[in-house]
Amino acid sequence: MARLRAEIARIPPASSGPVTLSEPPLVGTWRLDAAAARFWWSPGAYELLGFDAGSEPPELTALTQRIHPEDLPSVVAAVDDVLSEARIVTRIDCRILRDDGAERHISFTVHERRREADGRLLLSGVVFDVTAEKAREAEIAQALSRLEALERLNAILREEGPAGPIMERAVAFVRELFRADRVSLLHHDNAGGPFLTLVATSDWDPGRKRVAVGERVRLLSAAELDTMAPSEIIVLGEDGSRPIPQDVAALGMRSLIVARLRAGRGAAWLLTLQYIATNAAWSSADHGLFQDVVRRVENAFAAAAALEELAASQARLESVLAAVPESIFQIDRQGLIIAVHASDRNNLDRVRERLVGRRLTEVFPRDGETLVGRVQECLETRRVLAFPRYRLRMPTGEEAFSARIAPLGEAAPDQVLWVARNVTAEDRLEEQLRHTQKLESLGVIAGGIAHDFNNFLAAILGNVNLLAEDAGAHASPLLGEIAGAARRGAELCAQLLAYSGKGRFTVEAVDLNALVEDMATILRVSLSKKARVQLDLAAALPRVEGDRAQLQQVVMNLLINASEALAGEPGDIHVATGVAASAPDASATEGLVEPLPAGRYVTLVVSDDGRGMDETTRARIFEPFFSTKFAGRGLGLAAVVGVVRGHRGSMAVASRPDEGSRFTVYLPVSARAPTPLPRSNRTERPATGRSGRVLVADDDDAVRLVCVRALTRVGYRVTPASDGAEAVSSFAAEPGAFDAVVLDLTMPELGGTEVFVQLKAMRPDVRVILMSGYNEHEAVAHFARDGLAGFLAKPFSTQELVAAVDEVLAPAAG
Repeated sequence: MARLRAEIARIPPASSGPVTLSEPPLVGTWRLDAAAARFWWSPGAYELLGFDAGSEPPELTALTQRIHPEDLPSVVAAVDDVLSEARIVTRIDCRILRDDGAERHISFTVHERRREADGRLLLSGVVFDVTAEKAREAEIAQALSRLEALERLNAILREEGPAGPIMERAVAFVRELFRADRVSLLHHDNAGGPFLTLVATSDWDPGRKRVAVGERVRLLSAAELDTMAPSEIIVLGEDGSRPIPQDVAALGMRSLIVARLRAGRGAAWLLTLQYIATNAAWSSADHGLFQDVVRRVENAFAAAAALEELAASQARLESVLAAVPESIFQIDRQGLIIAVHASDRNNLDRVRERLVGRRLTEVFPRDGETLVGRVQECLETRRVLAFPRYRLRMPTGEEAFSARIAPLGEAAPDQVLWVARNVTAEDRLEEQLRHTQKLESLGVIAGGIAHDFNNFLAAILGNVNLLAEDAGAHASPLLGEIAGAARRGAELCAQLLAYSGKGRFTVEAVDLNALVEDMATILRVSLSKKARVQLDLAAALPRVEGDRAQLQQVVMNLLINASEALAGEPGDIHVATGVAASAPDASATEGLVEPLPAGRYVTLVVSDDGRGMDETTRARIFEPFFSTKFAGRGLGLAAVVGVVRGHRGSMAVASRPDEGSRFTVYLPVSARAPTPLPRSNRTERPATGRSGRVLVADDDDAVRLVCVRALTRVGYRVTPASDGAEAVSSFAAEPGAFDAVVLDLTMPELGGTEVFVQLKAMRPDVRVILMSGYNEHEAVAHFARDGLAGFLAKPFSTQELVAAVDEVLAPAAG
């Protein structure tokens, strides 16, 4: 600036002649006499404007001839304003065309305006060469324009929607940006040789012949495609180093600029600029801008690929989550539920929206603090922790869940994943299993007790029979009472066997309708006088396969139970029969004792409008010895369920307090009537005089002794055996000596089944009478139907024992 002030100070007055000054290049001073239109220039100004420094100072007209024609109008207007003093002008910029052909940007600045005494206007100032400054401004403007263009391209590439239209808009923008005749995006899948598929294109002349989207075109050879590096740009055509392919030249193309995009694996994407009318005016700036465009498109491809992979990963995750029964919660350190993925199998999908944004202490008011403590323990220890079962109130009622929690990791160090599984159904099944096991255990105990009691009763009844034959008339009534008590004990044992599921005796096809009608008539005197019994029996009801006596017991107990539920008040007892086309679903049938296999079932429904039962009572009604009656022995319903189980059926109960109860019995439909064991007509035999040898095997001493005495008394020769091994040994010693064998089913070491097999092996025609404290159906199931000669159910009388042996030996005697 000091040099500039010194230069200005050396400018001569207006009256002086031309002065030559020494100054730095490209900076000069000037002075103008407006009236004379004469300039005075410093040497730097001469050099800057391209005038000969030794010539006369140029007139204003000479100067205007060097001003660029595009800038001249604005310069003339500015000079007019200066001379007319219409406005203050301090700087005039324009381009100068020098004699040497150079174009320079200069700036005239006006520093002084002075009016002389004679009225002349004198102006002075400085002239600068601002070519470099203008070039920098142009570069800045170009860079800004370039950035703006790239942002617009980014905006297009970030649009949401189908990829095809977005790429069409992107290539159209690129065509306008580079003023190309056509821009195309092509795809090479490595399977089509050098041919590429057109994906998107934009042409300034839509009517021009061109390749359509989806068609294939050859731009480069297969080798060139393989060797072209990602992001590489090549120029083909008249101004390029490589000739344009004939296929492309046939379309009228003169220049082709090709960039290979870095996008995906195993495939090539090309972005091309095509110039048809003229060669591409391809500068380094254009090259740099195209590189930036290529990077933006590559980024768009990478983002699209990432989004596709993310969507695919999300879809896979959703599929996995949909396949697992667990629900997943995202919970922070304070117990806030951030997100929930709820499985429909957990029923949590119904309350998902209510859970998000709530704290564990809100969802679990009683145990929330404990659960939050477990979450924090998981975060502190960074270990997976298991939760005990907890309960959550759902729209369907309260349900049980189990859970595991795990820390999320570095992505969310203060959060855990809570994986919950609905275990309500499992708990219900476990409870059913425990109940079934309990019933089975009690059934085994009941069956064992009944069997042993039958042995005791067999000894009592047999000895009473023997004693009655020898006693006088005065003792007969007393012995009759003892025998009656033994018979009643046997009936109680039958109920125990019924509960155990082993109380089935004579198997036949039973008409359940007729049985219900008979029992309703018989029990009218036993039921409450205030009870109204209504029968609704289905027509053409299929028969069921079972024991009539036990099924009568089922109907009797259910009717008496319904009558007692009325508690002496007036009420209705409704009995209905029907057919279920398929097995009922345990989950859909309230109170089903145990599931049933598929098949057709006859149903017996006994309902009342009595007091009903609460859930606690309903859960125990089938337990033996449980009764709500003060003096009840509690075997009624327990025996019923045992009989039904023994008939391969099941029961369901529905009851609520003050709403009555409904018992439903399911019995399988009988396919055919079973064939009973063959029996001969029994004939009266004399009290003595029988012949034949009988082997009696029973581990119970009392029963064995009664059998020996009874058979010996009527003339049979009897060989006793205290167990199975002794029976086999005695028989093996004389296989042909025995006419019959009376064999107990259950004995230590060798049981009746094993003894039977060994005896038959030694002598196939041996006649074996089986005796057991279990019922006939249960006992003979262990033997071939035609293998046994007869069966005696304990307790039996001595007369029944002798008759059974007589019947077996009758063919031999005849």
